[in-house]
Amino acid sequence: MSILKPERVQILVVDSYSGWRDAVSVALRDIGYGVHSFRGAAEALACGRALGEPIDLLLTETELHDMDGLELGRRLRLGHPRMRVVFMSYAIEEAGEALLGKPFSLTALERVVRRALARPSRRSITEVFEGVPTT
Repeated sequence: MSILKPERVQILVVDSYSGWRDAVSVALRDIGYGVHSFRGAAEALACGRALGEPIDLLLTETELHDMDGLELGRRLRLGHPRMRVVFMSYAIEEAGEALLGKPFSLTALERVVRRALARPSRRSITEVFEGVPTT
């Protein structure tokens, strides 16, 4: 299993709340990741189509103002089939392999992102979402 070096990693952060989006983006940039941040799914999809390099990780809120995170992941995967996905949500209190329950610490963010990037990409976005507790 190869671990991607931060300077070669492209991450899309999608969250309707600017406070979370900005804090997460700054933290990931400080580690050295390439980060593109967006308020909504439409902007992220446009970037996904225009970006000349693979997207390694989508870090998205589960419920966006214009689409849910699961659908965003499905659509982005069409052009970036090896992309990994981590979901963020207030509706879930725990962290998991592909899940960050808000609020979360920077340590938890870094741990979940590193684990996501270290694991092989899944074949379908539904596989990523399986096992996420529902409320």
